[in-house]
Order: sequence, then C-alpha cells, then structure tokens
Amino acid sequence: CKHCTGEIANDAATCPHCGGKNPTAAGTVTTVFRLVLGGVLCLGMYSCITGFADQEKEMLERAETRRAEQKEEAKQNYQKVLEQVKGEVEAQKAIEEAAAKAAAEKLAEEEAAKKAKQEQVNSNAVEFLKKRVAQGSVSAAYKLGIRYMEGDGVETDKAEAIRLLTLAANEGDKKAKGKLEEIARVPLP
Repeated sequence: CKHCTGEIANDAATCPHCGGKNPTAAGTVTTVFRLVLGGVLCLGMYSCITGFADQEKEMLERAETRRAEQKEEAKQNYQKVLEQVKGEVEAQKAIEEAAAKAAAEKLAEEEAAKKAKQEQVNSNAVEFLKKRVAQGSVSAAYKLGIRYMEGDGVETDKAEAIRLLTLAANEGDKKAKGKLEEIARVPLP
C-alpha cells in the first residue's frame, strides 16, 4: 500500500489495512523509485567502499614504504654510530698504549738515573774507603773487603776481599775475623 506500506494484492481497490483508495496506483512508481533509489544507494556505497578500500590500500602501501625507509635510515645511523664508536675505541687504545709506553720509558729513565746515582755514590764511597785504608783505618778495610766480596760498587774480587779482611782481622777487627772464618768454611771457586 502506498499509504501504510502494508502488503496488498496488485489489483486491490482499497487497502485492507488502512482503507486507503487506489493503494497500488502509485505503488508501482513508489516501488520502482525505491528500487532505483536502493540501487543508487548500493552503487554509491559500493563506490565508497571500494574507494575507501583503495585509499586504505594506498595508505598501507605508503606506511610500508615509510617503515622501510625508516628501517634503512636506522640501519645507516647504526652503522655510522658503530664506526664512530669503533674509531673512538681505537683512539682510546692508541692513547692508552702511548701512555703505557711513555710511563715505561719514564720508569726506565728513572731507574737508569737511580742506578747512575747509586753507582756514583758507590764510586765515591769506594774511593773514600780506599783513601781511609791507605791511612790505616781498620773499619774501612773491613767495609771495603765486604764490598769486594759482594760486588757492591766494585767488581767482585774474592782475593782482594780476603786481603782487606785479613788486614782488618790482624788489627783486631772481630767482624773481619768472623767473616774470614765464614769464608774458610765455604770452599772458594
């Protein structure tokens, strides 16, 4: 029915539901209009849906492209940082090696200076002791004898050591006598 939209026979003169006259006269036009309108709406909706689908597909493709670009950019940045860190590590290693070398050289120089100073002190002490022995000092003969025995400031010379210790022992030096007794127990090479 064109009036109440109830279902009626195509040839009905009045609508059994609402009592309207000629319920189908305009019903055919209305039905056709509704069908056309429904078709247009369906076509529009289809166009919208397919349009949205195309837009969505395009958006997804752009997003995927952007993700790939970002991934490549991140990879390149990572490589740059890795190279920079590697360079810094190598530079730090070179600095540490140079510092260790400089410290070793400085230590060697200090040791050499210390040794040279000690040799000078020993040389001076030996010269002083020789002068004192020449002047008749018993304690100087003992000390110089010990130096010759141990190679302290002079080349080791056992014969000279025994001569000097004997000289001191003959003058009554008890340490010199004890050292000679100790040497006598140990076989000479």
